[in-house]
Amino acid sequence: MRKTLFLSVLVFFLSGCASMKANYIPAVTKTDWPELNKPITINLGEDMLVQKFTSVRPVLTVKSNINGACHAIPQGRYLMIGEDDDRMYFDPDGSEGSVTRGGSFCAAFTGIYVPKNDPTEICIIKHTSTSYCFAADLNIQEMELEAPDAVQRYLLYSGKEGKHAKLVYMERQKGEVRLTHTVTYNLDDASTFSYGGAELKITKITNNQVTYTVSRHFQEKESNLFIKQRRLLLR
Repeated sequence: MRKTLFLSVLVFFLSGCASMKANYIPAVTKTDWPELNKPITINLGEDMLVQKFTSVRPVLTVKSNINGACHAIPQGRYLMIGEDDDRMYFDPDGSEGSVTRGGSFCAAFTGIYVPKNDPTEICIIKHTSTSYCFAADLNIQEMELEAPDAVQRYLLYSGKEGKHAKLVYMERQKGEVRLTHTVTYNLDDASTFSYGGAELKITKITNNQVTYTVSRHFQEKESNLFIKQRRLLLR
């Protein structure tokens, strides 16, 4: 194995073959909050109802930028998307940037991996199925993250206006808010309200605080049910 020093980065040129894999399917856990049939008090702007889908998966942290002759790997976190007996494969789109190539004279790449027997190297997989590696300061650990394809749902307390309770419904997906709107309930009509399949009863309310009990959580959206079923089928 020949070692070449370039731009203060130690690069190992490997003659072995490698092909990108995306066979990792993390288990998805659903969390509904708060506990049913138990009174709870929250303040203005806080969550009244939450339905979250999370997964625990390996995350690669590259602690400093890696600049090679043809490819650059920004510092940041990268999600594991595949593995085999020898390697862990990661999404080349990281939290602080994506892996890039230097120009048309450089080979296109299909992904990155870290050898299981040497987690101090990070490797570029070229489109020719060959690879080369950089020595780097890396860390791989399991982290609980929002399931990227699932819809996270929230109902927030937005205050009391006259005889009306104001709530804000919000949906997040892939870390971004995709839907938000205000819901208003007349407290003279009833103290029990339903929304999105959830049911809650308000027992005490001021503009700054509300006390309530949840008797039913959000009904799962069809898209989230499909995600869970797909992962069961792929296990």
